[in-house]
Amino acid sequence: MIYKECYDMDNLQIEIYTPECPGQVIYFFGPTDELDFPYDLLDERNAACVSITGMDWNKDLTPWKAPGLKPGDPDFGGEADAFLKQLFFEIIPQAEESIELMVDVEPDWTKHRYAAGISLGGLFAVYSLFRTDLFKKAAGISASLWYDDFISFTEKYQIYQEVDQVYLLLGEKEKQSKDPRMCQVEEKTSALKDILLQKGVSCELEIVPGGHFSDAEERITKVFAAILQEI
Repeated sequence: MIYKECYDMDNLQIEIYTPECPGQVIYFFGPTDELDFPYDLLDERNAACVSITGMDWNKDLTPWKAPGLKPGDPDFGGEADAFLKQLFFEIIPQAEESIELMVDVEPDWTKHRYAAGISLGGLFAVYSLFRTDLFKKAAGISASLWYDDFISFTEKYQIYQEVDQVYLLLGEKEKQSKDPRMCQVEEKTSALKDILLQKGVSCELEIVPGGHFSDAEERITKVFAAILQEI
């Protein structure tokens, strides 16, 4: 059985799904469209899921300022560090307290807390591993790893030592983008995989059919299956 709780926090919408005996939790940064999560898998793996939407994607999920993709587009705001701070002090404590109250458990979340996201949400999930010790694993679905200077950042800075795994999933058609920055996504994603392996972090890159935002629910299921433990 999966329990559900929804609430707002400032401009954010938080949806929590949890089985009766959760031993791990995945924080998901996705689009505002309603998505069906793999509830059977969450139940089977004794995993809770905290879905966070409503953030300003171009501001809250980007690591530093960068020009917009097209002429006339607003620039990327580069306030991911501020959003990480909000996660640390507000979002995560309240979400995990809610899970514990819903099902009367008190797991050691620090050992089994993961991050995953789509597009800029995937970029944010990976970035968080270099800036905090909040998450033990991260996954990016069509993660925006083409983002200006991101790969050089990951080369320069050390990932937190406690990180166990990074899983990256990319559509085979994404590199066909006509945008000169976005078309580098497969090259940059492959480069990140190599960098993480050199840093001693287990990392897998899977290329699947389709383009950006294709088959979102199927991809979410694949990602969750890859990083959630069987406990």
